Amino acid sequence: MASTKTQMIQAIQTAIEAIPEIGTFRGFNGQFGDNRQHPLTFPCVLWEITSIPWKTVSDKRGGHYQFATDAEMVFHVGVRSFGDDPNVDDEIFEIADQVSRAVEVLTGDEFGRFERIGEQMDTQHDQVVDHMITFKFGISDCVTFTKSENPLTATVESIQQHGDLESNIADAISNFGNVPQYGNDDPTD
Repeated sequence: MASTKTQMIQAIQTAIEAIPEIGTFRGFNGQFGDNRQHPLTFPCVLWEITSIPWKTVSDKRGGHYQFATDAEMVFHVGVRSFGDDPNVDDEIFEIADQVSRAVEVLTGDEFGRFERIGEQMDTQHDQVVDHMITFKFGISDCVTFTKSENPLTATVESIQQHGDLESNIADAISNFGNVPQYGNDDPTD
């Protein structure tokens, strides 16, 4: 089974590639510079997960479950710009709006509720305008071990094997900010 992050990126890729204007969708690694080895087709959307501040909760069986309700992801919408082309602004804003609409509706079993929290323009690239869109989202991961096991050697299990935990974690993700903190002795809080 693919990891939660892999499932999330695959869902995003499907949504972004449905936008007809998008030529390339891939992870961001500073590709707006010299990119001869893996050229981009413009307009493009490059993604990067910038922060996943995991929180851990425990259940009555001694299992520990991690999730983040305020993870952040940036989408770099890149458009070629040759000089003073007045259509670049219209093009990049239209594509950025399409990307936002595509991402904001995505949810999965263990990720979701993408909320746009910022936009910023970066024109410090040669012949490329980079319109960055930042989203906040929730994500969960299930790491289970008994109290007698060492958490560093915990085994990963599917959330579905724990019955009611799937809905508990989904509820925690949907309630941004209402998350029990690690070390809470009462797992029913």
